[in-house]
Amino acid sequence: MISKEQEQQITDYLILHRLPLDILLEVKDHMISQVLDIQANDALGFDEAFHKTQKMWESEFKMTNYSMFYTEQIPVIVKKIVKIRYHNILKKAIILGLISFLINLLFIFLSSDQDIYSGLLRMQNCLFILAPVFIWIFNSKMRKYIRRDFKYQNKLFYTMYQQNMASVYSLY
Repeated sequence: MISKEQEQQITDYLILHRLPLDILLEVKDHMISQVLDIQANDALGFDEAFHKTQKMWESEFKMTNYSMFYTEQIPVIVKKIVKIRYHNILKKAIILGLISFLINLLFIFLSSDQDIYSGLLRMQNCLFILAPVFIWIFNSKMRKYIRRDFKYQNKLFYTMYQQNMASVYSLY
């Protein structure tokens, strides 16, 4: 079993590598488990076991660019996780875009003149604005996700994924 000070040392190490909160908690659990395993198997103290664990995780904490959504550098492990998560979001966005395009083509064939088509197109575009507003108004969980938390100003690193989670939940 590790002490609170040792656990805090692991947490500080992960914060130093700018991990977002959700990833930090998951990696912290894995690192603690690995430190305990190394201590038990190799009969080492905490410092030596923690140093070995740091060496094993070193490649995951190297900084890299992910130009798709981040302008600053992020750890490789965050890039891998964000890629997986954004893949699903982008797939849904492409599907919604294709549906919108097909509806637009349908409007072209159904409208007899320019004025009718303009009205139908305005109605479709208003739905893209009004749907998220109505979802936000009538869904109390959504308001909780969008609200800013000023308690941890610039002390916790939220991923773009975490910041945009409310918009994803609105699709369900």
